[in-house]
This record gives sequence, C-alpha cells and structure tokens, in this order.
Amino acid sequence: MKICNTCKIEKDESEFSKCRSKKDGLQGKCKGCARKYEKEYGLIPENKKHKKEHNKEYCSIPKNKKRIKKYQKGWGKKYYSIPKNKEHKKEYQREYHKKYRLIPKNKERKKQASKKYKKNNPDKVLKSKAERRSLEVRACTIEFTKEQYFDRMSVFGFRCAYCGGPWEHDDHVIPLSKGGLHILANLRPACAHCNCSKGNKLLSEWKRIKDTK
Repeated sequence: MKICNTCKIEKDESEFSKCRSKKDGLQGKCKGCARKYEKEYGLIPENKKHKKEHNKEYCSIPKNKKRIKKYQKGWGKKYYSIPKNKEHKKEYQREYHKKYRLIPKNKERKKQASKKYKKNNPDKVLKSKAERRSLEVRACTIEFTKEQYFDRMSVFGFRCAYCGGPWEHDDHVIPLSKGGLHILANLRPACAHCNCSKGNKLLSEWKRIKDTK
C-alpha cells in the first residue's frame, strides 16, 4: 500500500505506475491523479505548443526514431496477441467506418482520394482492370442483350439484392475467381458497400461473417 502525494489517499501499489528513479520504484502520484494533471496541462495553449516542439525535437534524433519504432512494434504485438483486444479493435473499426460513411464531407474526401490515387498510380489501375478482364474472358460467358440484362435487374426491383440499397454495382453470386460464370443467372444488382464487403467470397461465407458482426 502507498499514499498518493496529491489526493493523500492510501491505495494499492497496482494503482501507481512504475518509476526507476524512485526508491520504491513507483511514482508519487496515483494513475487517476496523473491523468487529471495531464488533461489540465494539455488544455493550456502554451503547454500544447511546448509539447509539440519537444516531440518534434525528440523525434528528429535518429536514435530516438529507432527507439519509437521498436516500442511501437513490441507494444502492438503484445496488445493484439490478446483475443479481447483484437475483437475490440474490429468492433471499433466497424463503428468508425459506419459513422464515417454517413458524413457527406467524408464521402467527398474518399472520392477525391480515389481520383488522386488513379492519377498518381495509372499502372496499378490498368493492371487491376486487365486482371478483371482476363478473369471475365477466362470465365464461361453466355452473351446477353441489354433488354435481357435489365429484365434480370428488374427481378430485384433495380435495388441491391442484399440490403435493398441503391443499385451501384453488378455482383457475381459465385465469384469469377472461384469458377463462377459470367451469365445472367450469376448476376445480381448490389450497392457499393455490399459488393466491396462481399469481395470474392461465396454467399455462405459472407453471410457467416455478417452474422458474427
């Protein structure tokens, strides 16, 4: 047991963070008081500027960069080796992306970012398109007219067959990469979100992943 220097309350040693310079190997402030102090310190504008300048100076030194990289790698491995932390990260990312997509300015940012990527990486874009075309060519195809194509989409009401959203993409129920056929019976209208999340998975695999979410 140890008494905190700020709140003057006797607490267990687990409530104090480690400090090598102290005789007992623990800091004088408890973790709760230290957090409060950091929040109050960070609210002052002068302290924010000082902290930024100090961090820049520290990170500019090569040996400190190596230390930071080692620490980040080691911390990430330890943290994400725990199953509950992996699940927490997945849940956080799902919620974040759901909220992110709903904001209009984020949609515009995403569009601009994709445009920049296409301009800066034309070789990669052409390569991906060529791979897609080669898959379609290799796949067994049965030619169909525009009228037949729109008749097929009208079966689903010109809406996403999975969530009822807007029709943005054409989805192959059995993916071409897994031996699917490029025929009307294998095509369904889909929204961008459903088609991208499904990817090259089979319906059974994709539904299983969605149910776990």
